[in-house]
Amino acid sequence: MPLPPDNAPAGQNSPKAKIREITHKWKQAYFTLVALNFITIGAAFQFARTLHKDYEKTIRLDDYWSDAMIQIVSLNDHLVSSNVPANRVFDTLDPTLERFRKGQANEKFKTDLNKIRTHLARAPNHIDQLERIESELDKIEAGYRILDAYAEAIFDSISFGQIETASSLMATMDIHASESSSMLTLLSHSISNLQEMDFANGQEKSKKLTQFEYLLLALIASILGITLFFGHKMSGFLNMQVTETEKSRERADTARHELRSQSFALDQHSIVAITDTAGRITYANDRFCEVSQYQRSELIGQDHRILNSGHHPKAMFVDMRKDLARGDVWKGEIKNRAKDGSHYWVDTTIVPYRDEAGHIYSYVAIRTDITEQIEAEQNLEAALQAANESSERAERANAAKSDFLATMSHEIRTPMNSIVGFANLLIESDLPDQSREFAKSILGSGQGLLSVINDILDFSKIEAGKLETESVPIDLRRVIGEAVELLSAQAEEKDLELLFQFSPGNNRSLISDPGRIRQIVINLVGNAIKFTRQGHVIVRVEPDPEKPSSFLRISVEDTGVGIPDQAQKHLFNKFTQADSSTSRIFGGTGLGLSICKHLVVKLGGQISLSSIQGEGSTFWFSLPAKADEESPNAESQNQIVPGIRILIVDDHRLSQELIQTQLEPWGFSCDTASSAVEAIEKIARAQRESKVYQVALVDEKMPDTDGIALAKQIKASHPDIRLVALASNASLVGGVRFAEVGYENFVMKPLIWPERLKEALECALSANTRQNSATRLGKQSAFGSAPQGNYRILIVDDTELNQVLLRTIFEEKFGYKTDTAANGQEAIEAWRERPYDAIFMDCMMPIVDGFEATRLIRSEEIAKRIKRTPIIALTANALVGDAQSCFDCGMDDYLTKPIAPEKLAFSLNRWLPEGEQTKGRLTLETPKQNKANDYLDITRLESLFPTGDGMIEQILSTFSRNISELVEKLAKTKDPEKIANIAHTIKGSAAECGARPLSKAAQGVEKAIKERHSELLPDLLQTFGKTAIATLNEISKALELREP
Repeated sequence: MPLPPDNAPAGQNSPKAKIREITHKWKQAYFTLVALNFITIGAAFQFARTLHKDYEKTIRLDDYWSDAMIQIVSLNDHLVSSNVPANRVFDTLDPTLERFRKGQANEKFKTDLNKIRTHLARAPNHIDQLERIESELDKIEAGYRILDAYAEAIFDSISFGQIETASSLMATMDIHASESSSMLTLLSHSISNLQEMDFANGQEKSKKLTQFEYLLLALIASILGITLFFGHKMSGFLNMQVTETEKSRERADTARHELRSQSFALDQHSIVAITDTAGRITYANDRFCEVSQYQRSELIGQDHRILNSGHHPKAMFVDMRKDLARGDVWKGEIKNRAKDGSHYWVDTTIVPYRDEAGHIYSYVAIRTDITEQIEAEQNLEAALQAANESSERAERANAAKSDFLATMSHEIRTPMNSIVGFANLLIESDLPDQSREFAKSILGSGQGLLSVINDILDFSKIEAGKLETESVPIDLRRVIGEAVELLSAQAEEKDLELLFQFSPGNNRSLISDPGRIRQIVINLVGNAIKFTRQGHVIVRVEPDPEKPSSFLRISVEDTGVGIPDQAQKHLFNKFTQADSSTSRIFGGTGLGLSICKHLVVKLGGQISLSSIQGEGSTFWFSLPAKADEESPNAESQNQIVPGIRILIVDDHRLSQELIQTQLEPWGFSCDTASSAVEAIEKIARAQRESKVYQVALVDEKMPDTDGIALAKQIKASHPDIRLVALASNASLVGGVRFAEVGYENFVMKPLIWPERLKEALECALSANTRQNSATRLGKQSAFGSAPQGNYRILIVDDTELNQVLLRTIFEEKFGYKTDTAANGQEAIEAWRERPYDAIFMDCMMPIVDGFEATRLIRSEEIAKRIKRTPIIALTANALVGDAQSCFDCGMDDYLTKPIAPEKLAFSLNRWLPEGEQTKGRLTLETPKQNKANDYLDITRLESLFPTGDGMIEQILSTFSRNISELVEKLAKTKDPEKIANIAHTIKGSAAECGARPLSKAAQGVEKAIKERHSELLPDLLQTFGKTAIATLNEISKALELREP
């Protein structure tokens, strides 16, 4: 940038020449005095002293101004130094360090400024000039504070990473710095002018004294010698001062040169131009010429239209000129055109310059070339637009694929429902062996195809990132148990022992997705069964050993073929199996474990495996869960009848251990036997030792002597032993065969539900077992898990083949009555005509679909305050969201086609408690009032245990204590599920000990909760409480009467 011109004098008018001239005249004067007047020596001596003082004053004044010039130069140095940190911070990017350096420079600048003011305050004259200089110093100080503020703003911008803002501030700061430097330069010229003025005044005074000296020649003659000596000394002294003065001037020249260097640095950093008020360029730096490709001579005198690219609207330049005319600083980004026609972008700041009167006389434009930055932003925007377009295309493709998969799933599952369903029915019918094998092949192929379809659907959702899960409170035992129970038939077909172990202490509050957990377990257990030829598969639920307080681990262990070490690390990848022969031998897509991994991770857990080739594998996954101290442990809350001895007969050691683990907390004393021979020996030994077994739990399938043959042997020699069969799913043709050989009851393997084993034992121990065992067992069907009773079911499906299939299963296999409807409208009309125990509703139907029909039924139930009918969805869709749609409209359960009898049985067990057929749409009945002596039937225990040995008294005491504790827990909890669990436990215990009214009251509470009749619960709980108090009182009276 251009600097103010240097106005310092030079040549004959220089201070050095004038001082030499003065010195020469002084010598002439003194020699004249000596020659002309020795007489006036005294007066001349006095005159000389006066003249000497004047010269000293002149010299001191000259020194004074020289010192002022030096301080001005020093002040300018510190001004420059104070701006260096703001420039250097762009390189160091350390605002803290540069702020510290800036502070040091500030202190030096303030010190020098105070020194100058103190120095000028001692000036002997030029009061008016000093006031102006003081005013200029105030402006310099104000400008310095502005520079300091800009520096702080730059440091803050660098700290926040705002480089562009800092650069813009730096450009403005450079302008103010240039202005401050110019003001200091002008101030140095002003002081230099004062110095010259004082020196000229001294010269003028010397001239007058010289004239007066001529008049005193006569007087000076007498003192000529002394005057010559004094004059010689004075001349030398003045010469020395001249030398020092010239040195001071040289230092001032150096300071002006440094100011020009700083201006050069600014020119190198930015594109700088100065225009007059008409917009004509009066100055252009080298950087401007380099970027625009114009010569300086081509730019001077032109306005900036020479650079107009035509990119910006005219209105922008009009607004710019208005802002500048008002004296505002204008900032913006401008696209310019270079001389060769190329375009470049500049970040521009235009600052008006004002004169002392405040009038704008020029504009300074400081620009930074940002072409590369703008091009990078444009390229990034184009890339983002292309990415968005690609993403939209991918989303449309995924949506089309999802629609296609949903449609194909529905179209395939609908006919597969009939294929698999009728294949099941054929297998269960009386067919020749060859035909039965054909039916099994059809069933296996259909199930294999469905497995492939399910894997493809899930994997497509994973690939699309749309694999969804829900988070609801779940009963983990029920979720996993149902999955294991579904696969029990497959294990039975291969003669594998399928076991389930739910470790004590696993009562956790688990918020997760039950459907996804069931899917993982079915996949892992299905794989274990598929790859195991003999031995067992055991499913364990236990605290995670790595995080026992916050995670549960579900593991699946088998004795199958095992997995090679090199294949294990890739096993969870998609389309991966242990080796290429696996797919040929066992089938499968290789997607199951990959899907499992994605599901487990989605649920917040992890999955892994351990395996030894040829020995077996263990797959496990963990899920987050927290301990629930208030949750009652339904497995070990109370003892049934303490002291009962049970013999467990099972050829599988692990099965023995698991059964024993379940029985002992209920107060049973257990022994085990691994074969029929060992069982007979232990029964005989116990008889001899007077430690007879009251019950024998017998595995129906054993290698040497099966459960049927062993039961005949036991009943022949020990008819008092109650027998409970451990029945296999596939081998059960009917319960009558067990009753015929002496079994009181049976329970299905695997033993998943403790309450079923408990109820089977309670029933076997009851007094009237022998009279009704044949009738009760005879009612069990091949699908023994379905509840028995005179139920009526409404089947709603628009496909006649599906109606036939479901009607066949319900009527011929389960013994239910059925009605059918072809659409939702017919279903609503049928439901209005008569009550149903359950409705199985297809979702996609003409006229009125299943969703709308369910909503209408639920609305009428609420409006008419009638009992809620369970509605189970039947759908061929299997995508995530279908189940939620069913639940949202009011359905209770969700089954995907094809519908296997096992699935129907599980759903029926959930929604149709055995023996509770719908008689009409009435509220639940409450227990009747009982007489005092009806609350406890002591003969129930007397039929089981001999009197006189204290056993009955011990049982009553234990029962009274347990009931008191459970009633206290029930009173403290507000959770309906926990209340139902406690009521269930009390129901069984009370029945065993002869407290039938209490058992019925507990059953009423449990039933109201399960069937969602919350409006009846207060009255039922009140009745239950009264019955419990009356029962405890009766027990106390009975114990008092039986005391010796």
